[in-house]
Amino acid sequence: SDGGTYVVPAASTTIVAQFTVSVPIAVKGFRTWDDGGSGFFNFVIYDSAGNLVVSSSTVVGGYGMVAPTLVTPVNLPPGQYYIGIQASNITLRFNGYIASGGDGSIFCSSQTAATMTLPNPFTFGTTSVNCPTIAVIVAGGKTAQ
Repeated sequence: SDGGTYVVPAASTTIVAQFTVSVPIAVKGFRTWDDGGSGFFNFVIYDSAGNLVVSSSTVVGGYGMVAPTLVTPVNLPPGQYYIGIQASNITLRFNGYIASGGDGSIFCSSQTAATMTLPNPFTFGTTSVNCPTIAVIVAGGKTAQ
């Protein structure tokens, strides 16, 4: 379920949520609502093996809709992927979150690093955690969430 405010649990944490691509798509950007705080973050997509597929340019935290576009769209064939945000510190907040557990339809995982270096590969946990609401902007189509 969506609602509330997602608060980053620790500095240099990457939080990802699993999603499925059923037909080929071209990702041209990302979107979320920054609910305030200081710091910076990157949007990321990992494949099912934890390999980094794409990351956005660094976004400075503030307040409002954040929608960075990619210089070149990235093609994703059908398969399982993980979309997420890597946040620099615990003062960042995002409007809306996906609650962990429940019916198991959404699996979110987090990994904390010593620095803001994107984990590659990402190591998926076995316990679902809460994660921020993030959208993928698809070239030639509507925003998929």
